Amino acid sequence: MNILCGTDFSEPAALAANAAARLAAGFGARLHLAHVAQLPGIRAGTAVSVHELSRDEFERRRTLLGALSTHLRSLGAEVVEHLVEGVPDEELARLSGELSAELIVIAPIGDRRPSLWSLGGVAMRVIKAASVPTLVVREDSSIEAWLERSRPLRVLLGVESHASTAGAAAALEQFARLAPLEIVAGQIYARGERRDAPRERYERELLDNLGRRVGSIGGKPPQLRVLAGWGRVAEHMLELAALEAADLVVVGTHRRVGVDRLVHGSVSLDLVGASARNILTVPIVPAREPHAVPRREFRRILVPLDLSEFSQRAVEHAAALLPQGGVLQLVHVTTPYVPAGLDWGAMAAVPPPSPEEVRRLEAEIAQKLRSFAPSDAAQRQIEVHAEVVSAFNAAEQICAAAARLHSDAICIPTHGRSGLSKLVMGSVAEGVIRHARVPVLVLPPHAH
Repeated sequence: MNILCGTDFSEPAALAANAAARLAAGFGARLHLAHVAQLPGIRAGTAVSVHELSRDEFERRRTLLGALSTHLRSLGAEVVEHLVEGVPDEELARLSGELSAELIVIAPIGDRRPSLWSLGGVAMRVIKAASVPTLVVREDSSIEAWLERSRPLRVLLGVESHASTAGAAAALEQFARLAPLEIVAGQIYARGERRDAPRERYERELLDNLGRRVGSIGGKPPQLRVLAGWGRVAEHMLELAALEAADLVVVGTHRRVGVDRLVHGSVSLDLVGASARNILTVPIVPAREPHAVPRREFRRILVPLDLSEFSQRAVEHAAALLPQGGVLQLVHVTTPYVPAGLDWGAMAAVPPPSPEEVRRLEAEIAQKLRSFAPSDAAQRQIEVHAEVVSAFNAAEQICAAAARLHSDAICIPTHGRSGLSKLVMGSVAEGVIRHARVPVLVLPPHAH
């Protein structure tokens, strides 16, 4: 096993190097200590940085690298030195590939000219480019105590609702071989995004699903936590890490760049920038679905309805695809309660509806959904199921319902919005197409 650690000889980099050396000694791995030399005090990418370092400066850095290597060997690590010139994050990525490194260890420091699409910083760019787990070290005392078996390492594993956890689980399995871990698997969900059930019941369902996805790590299942929150996921993940007194936060990273990152954001990079805790980022590799024979017929079709004029057509098309004895699953997504807005940004203190009012409203909507059932449903022995879901993100909840109800396909009408209308109102159908795991039949607004 090879571990790559980058250093610029600063105090934070020294903490990262100490942690890397202790991990290398524990794994019996070879530690590759790399320093990428640049002109002192000069940002990479500027015109002056094309000049080479002087011989004296280069030798000074070689001496610093040698002294640090000697210290790390005293911690039990086998150390190989690498002194190269270039752009730090690019050279670390190149070395990682050449050395077949299985772990990169860095400090949250370093500088490189920021761009429109990036926060800047060597650590940020290394994480985006790395194809292996990257450990960003803020402190090494918890790692030292854990490896000396003074206490277990408290780990928070952040889990996304639709992302694979296989890579993060595999990384933690390796860490668990060194010394005991106390792992908490946590997930952040948006407040108000729950079905027609009390919050406690919805959280139990989330916990059950979370437990099935994570399984066991290090020979035992982790503790499970869910936390409701608005806005940026990273902030709530750090809140959960504080509640659990986590020493290490483990998250997957999609390594988004450009417009994709601008649109979707990056929880992993937000965590690295804001956290005072150690962060382990693990690249998310989409799981390959086993090859399956395409279905010759759909027995369960989910139809999301907004109760508009387009709803009846969607039900008729879905019913036409069902065989005798099929199941028609009708779902309507309502918007959760929010306080009423007044002019000039003021908010009125409107009390939320009572549970009785919520049940009455959902029963009325479910009755409307059943009224869309085709007239020959009974004759064809088609079962009609109606469900009301409360959520802000309709597309996400429709896809979740399809998975929960084991739907074979989704049949969804579209309003055909474009331009400013689409920008303001969004497109639920487009979101369903992107995230659904089953075939999606999209009906244009004038489908016959």
